[in-house]
Amino acid sequence: MNNKKIVVMGVSGCGKSHIGHLLAQSLNYSFFDGDDFHPQSNVDKMRQGIPLTDEDRVDWLHTLNQLLIDNESAVIACSALKPEYRDILRINNEDLTFIYLQGEFDTIWQRHQKRDNHWFNGKSMLESQFDTLVEPMPNEAIFIDITPPVETVLHNIQQELKQGILMSNSPSSNHSHIAMIGLGVMGKSLTLNLLDNQFNVAGFDINEQHLSATSQEAQQLNKGSFLPCNSLTELLNSLKSPRVVALSIPAGNIVEQVIDDLLKSGLEPQDIVIDTGNSLWTDTIAREAKYQGKLQFFSTAVSGGEQGARFGPALMASGSEKAWQSIKPMWNAIAAKVDSNGLPVPPLHDGEPCATYTGPSGSGHFVKMVHNGIEYADMQLICEVYHYLRSALQLPPSQIGDIFTQWNKGILNSYLIEITADILKQQDFLTEHPLVDMILDKAGQKGTGTWTAINSLEIGCPTPTITQSVYARSLSSLKSRRLIGAQCLKAKVQPVDKTNPSAIINELHDALYCAKLCAYAQGFDLMKATSEQQNWQLNFVDIAKGWRAGCIIRATFLQDIANAYQQTPKLDNLLFADHFAHQVENRQLSWRKTVSNSSLHGIPMPGISSALNYFDSMNCETLPANLLQAQRDFFGSHTYSRIDQPESNKYHVEWGKSPRIEVKR
Repeated sequence: MNNKKIVVMGVSGCGKSHIGHLLAQSLNYSFFDGDDFHPQSNVDKMRQGIPLTDEDRVDWLHTLNQLLIDNESAVIACSALKPEYRDILRINNEDLTFIYLQGEFDTIWQRHQKRDNHWFNGKSMLESQFDTLVEPMPNEAIFIDITPPVETVLHNIQQELKQGILMSNSPSSNHSHIAMIGLGVMGKSLTLNLLDNQFNVAGFDINEQHLSATSQEAQQLNKGSFLPCNSLTELLNSLKSPRVVALSIPAGNIVEQVIDDLLKSGLEPQDIVIDTGNSLWTDTIAREAKYQGKLQFFSTAVSGGEQGARFGPALMASGSEKAWQSIKPMWNAIAAKVDSNGLPVPPLHDGEPCATYTGPSGSGHFVKMVHNGIEYADMQLICEVYHYLRSALQLPPSQIGDIFTQWNKGILNSYLIEITADILKQQDFLTEHPLVDMILDKAGQKGTGTWTAINSLEIGCPTPTITQSVYARSLSSLKSRRLIGAQCLKAKVQPVDKTNPSAIINELHDALYCAKLCAYAQGFDLMKATSEQQNWQLNFVDIAKGWRAGCIIRATFLQDIANAYQQTPKLDNLLFADHFAHQVENRQLSWRKTVSNSSLHGIPMPGISSALNYFDSMNCETLPANLLQAQRDFFGSHTYSRIDQPESNKYHVEWGKSPRIEVKR
């Protein structure tokens, strides 16, 4: 066995001292418990429940490093929570083997409560360790599940060591870390991203051109190893168990066809299949049920398009917690990342990954669906502001682009504002006109916005701004009908007062912010309602943080949303958060003026006006639904509740009788 120096790592309570000692005995190696080498100052802090800092750990880690250097064969139990800690242990120990004991917080906390005479003090200390923990990459350590009995855990470690499949010591190993089926635009981009991050990938595509193109680009990277496969059997044989297979294929029945073919080719119950396509979330739930016991079905929704997939997407993962723990290091590595201020960092830089585990099966694709619904609304709102500036103030696209560039420096900072400014400054390639003026005004759509609208109607959770954005695209596609309408429908409008264009521009800025807030409030409200219905327990702080980079709706605005849910986890609606309520209060008149003026000038603003109506309905204590209920009772005997009686009591008026009477139903 070549693994002469081994670090058994993990958070306190994972069993690293006990397992490490047993492993050392079985190998006839020296054993050292890292805890025994802490200076007294560290021990005193931990006894008081005070987490250690990086500075506290430096000398301790160098002491352990020297132990490894001084001993030809040794096992050390050490938390090694961060990459930089592990790097210190590797100094002059290039062949060091890490064994990561992986377990859930609740499992480990239960073990902690049974420990006697240990100076590690309190649940908050364990929470601090989990917060500090940066899991090793799959190519950096042997991952061992601590759930089985100790004897099984030890046996699993011994088998891994004997097989010599530790990825960190053999980056050119015959085993791939993951397989990618479907090497079109997204599949190829995800593959190259994985290779960039030193993962070995096996690839398969029935389109030989896709397979060849991916192979050629992979060779140019000269990083992780790419193995082109000509059959699913070859693909599966290239993976170590449990195998991880990602599908980057169109949504629909083809997903099940490919999975069935994988089962015929040797896929086993412990293997993980990840659907990374744009599947409908209810289909994902159905697939998990269908393949239960045959494989571990997992899903990951990918946002960011081709460039995101290639250099860092936002990932929304869902399925079993066990499968997530196997996938998490890879997804964290390839995901977009943000710095300590929540701002995106360049590809391959350290930061907080935008890879969010949303929970049970289907929840990830649902969150991505709502993301896309918000994206529809965000784009529509921006387009309405552009249309107003173009039609009312008659500004050229390049000047409007300059306005958006300026807005992108403030609270409206976002990817969509940034690219809109860029687009509006682009000249046409064939004429001297702005490119945007040469593009046919018929918007396409792939259906995820429609899915969001349908879901909101089915569950009874209003998303009028999102739904209006879907209708706006549908109406735009009726170009020939609109041409007829422009001729036969004469609008009576007021002329635009252009004496103070700066005031109009500022009003549009505030209207866009307020309407954008309403769109997000509707999206998060829909997630809240569906989460309660499905018992998902979605974490809206994590979701908002996961959208800060990589995805299409990434914006600094999302940090404010995360903060709002951090402060009030059970926030009923984003509009009710103090920060946002204050912002709307200060900008509300500009919003109202914009909607009023757009109507007077005949400039359609369905998204911004629907958002204002949503806001006004939300703050209206009494809506005319009382009359509506009376109407329903009149023609359909649907009953109503009284304001002076419990709502559960239902009443009906015998409208056809004389005299009329009210009866309790």
